[in-house]
Amino acid sequence: MAATGCDVPTDEQVLVAIYTPHDHAAVCALWREADMGTPHSDQFASEMASGGIVLLARFGSTDHAVPVCGSVALVVERRHAIVSHLVVAPWARRRGIATLLMRRLEQRARSAGIKMLYLYCLRDNAPAAELYLREGWTLDRLYNGPLSIVRPILVRLGLRRPPLPGLIRWRKKLSMH
Repeated sequence: MAATGCDVPTDEQVLVAIYTPHDHAAVCALWREADMGTPHSDQFASEMASGGIVLLARFGSTDHAVPVCGSVALVVERRHAIVSHLVVAPWARRRGIATLLMRRLEQRARSAGIKMLYLYCLRDNAPAAELYLREGWTLDRLYNGPLSIVRPILVRLGLRRPPLPGLIRWRKKLSMH
């Protein structure tokens, strides 16, 4: 099932759950498979302690034996939040997993009273840009500066791979309905 903008899996097909420490090995496997490195063992715990949330997706089950096919985190900062660590396993891409995770994260942010979301993405990530535009995000800022400017942003977001030229900040204002 290829995602075309409307083909989002149902709750019965893909179950989304809140990350627990028991999920860490599965998230590490997901990140390695997606060439994202390995998250620190306390990385998600610190994000959740500040009022954030980490969501995981698994096909058909929340059983820890079922591989995680996607993850996303929300880091809360004062009056807004930053979406980070949106990762989908290569074998699960273009199947609506990222869309489902983003929609669930937005629901939780809205319920928590968050009015503005931001996220950062590398400029050459066309599938991500398609997702964000389709889901109502707007381009907020383009960072084209020297690596000394861009690298701290990437480090703050936990991205350890070498940065490519151009980092985009996206934003989305959440309606409170």
